[in-house]
Amino acid sequence: MPNDSDEQSLKIMAAVVKAEQDDSAADTNMWAIGEALGLDRNQTQDLFMDLAAEGLVEIKSLSGTVLLTEEGRNTAGEPGPDSSPMDSLGGLAGFITSFEASLDGLGLDTQIRQDLEVDISTLKGQIARSKKLPAVLEATFEAVKEALSRVPGTAASDLIRSIDGFIAHLQ
Repeated sequence: MPNDSDEQSLKIMAAVVKAEQDDSAADTNMWAIGEALGLDRNQTQDLFMDLAAEGLVEIKSLSGTVLLTEEGRNTAGEPGPDSSPMDSLGGLAGFITSFEASLDGLGLDTQIRQDLEVDISTLKGQIARSKKLPAVLEATFEAVKEALSRVPGTAASDLIRSIDGFIAHLQ
């Protein structure tokens, strides 16, 4: 189960991706991202330093200019400039961890939860494979989306949108 720091790190990486997509010509600033996420400067610095230590972001200047490394893009589910669609699946492990942690808060009935747990096992199996099987991943994601579509609430809808992003990388 991810801790608060892991969740904040994932939010930060998603915010860096969004900032880069919104204006690829502008520098991405860690202080602005931290402020937008409601973090104080110490929290922002600690989280970005941890991400830098893990090789997921590179801090380019003392003024806070940052960028995702190739490994960071893979972890965030975003392909790097020369990445193939399958390379972007490095973010699948993070998605699965987050997804598993969210199951308890979705108010699932027993059958849907059991189906989703089987689907998660299938996705984990794909992570372990040396060569991923896009058809298996896509079919499993579609099954997860179908199960989540029967769950009321915005959390399930948000998960479906995340899955759509992974499916787009598979095609």
